[in-house]
Amino acid sequence: MTGFAVSLTALVFVVACFSSLVASFNIPFAEITTLAANAINKAKSTATAAANTNANRPDQHTKPSGLASTSTAKQAIKNTPPTPSQSSTSP
Repeated sequence: MTGFAVSLTALVFVVACFSSLVASFNIPFAEITTLAANAINKAKSTATAAANTNANRPDQHTKPSGLASTSTAKQAIKNTPPTPSQSSTSP
């Protein structure tokens, strides 16, 4: 509960400072909302572009080598040719 109270107090302090700056510089509210909306839209488009870039990377879709499934490991063992020490022929 203390963390919530401190966060709420910090929010009130930031809003109070912001409102005093807006009043002293005589900035219209419509301009503030337009600037904020533009900043939010730019952040969203940047995040979307970054997500699309990471989604197209082939290394993001493969499993790490240590997490191969059991069936994949069994298939790899079946496809491995025998080594000379495993051959069935006797000298």
